[in-house]
Amino acid sequence: MRHSFRIAVVTLVVSSLGASVAHADGYGGFRAGVNHAYLSGDTEELGLTGSREVFTGGIFLGFDTDGMFGFRTDLLYTMKGAKDDFGTELKVDYFEMAPLLVARFPLGSRFAVRGFVGPVFGAFVNAELDGGPVDIDLGDIVEHMEISGTLGAEVNYKVGPYVLLLDTRYTTGSQIFEGEDLAGNPIVDEFGNLINVSNVGIAVMLGLMVPF
Repeated sequence: MRHSFRIAVVTLVVSSLGASVAHADGYGGFRAGVNHAYLSGDTEELGLTGSREVFTGGIFLGFDTDGMFGFRTDLLYTMKGAKDDFGTELKVDYFEMAPLLVARFPLGSRFAVRGFVGPVFGAFVNAELDGGPVDIDLGDIVEHMEISGTLGAEVNYKVGPYVLLLDTRYTTGSQIFEGEDLAGNPIVDEFGNLINVSNVGIAVMLGLMVPF
């Protein structure tokens, strides 16, 4: 899984350099906000049907080509997970890299709208179950590499040499758990079927873009 992540990084760098060589206009900046995190799949079996309002944010680097389309890389720290009706929370955090295809639609001299889509490669940072007298570390039973897909849009407003942005995106990921609990037993329902849950998030972020 670490090898796959390194391959994704190299692919991203090469594509970014290719866009730069093609006389593209570059930009970079940061964004941060709130991720409405919850789970999809067999959530009823785990009792984790509630959502968490948690942090997401990071930096980005992109290039606009001469036409409508361009490329951007987002590097984010994203908190995910869910909670039950009694306050117990599943907390799962990732460092994420998202190589995105971006379409830009100018709306006058100051405004623009960007739509974007692409994969998200997440490297596991922390996982725990919080709610009892002692937090339970789940690092040994979660997948340490998450592959997600994201789709979103942002509004840009130019202020002098800078651009303010409002970003919203929907992201859905792959299976969280490796299939066994902390005791090495399969995570199954009452009928013996493997329980499968995935991260889902709806994020809203504010940011600052600096063209170069």
